[in-house]
Amino acid sequence: MATYQQNLIPAQQQPGGTASGPPNPMVSAAQASAQDAMAFQLWVAQQSQTLGRLKIFHSMAKSINDQQ
Repeated sequence: MATYQQNLIPAQQQPGGTASGPPNPMVSAAQASAQDAMAFQLWVAQQSQTLGRLKIFHSMAKSINDQQ
């Protein structure tokens, strides 16, 4: 497992590591997928927050209309 995680970190970022050989396409694909997953999680969180605000606005507008 440690070898797999070390392969995900570019050689330049590993302690005492140097770049050797061509980049691994599997590592690149895994890193791209991780970035896509993070972007999706942020988008979902933003949509959730927006929906919460709309629900609050809807309930406030409904209560004001009910008072009139």
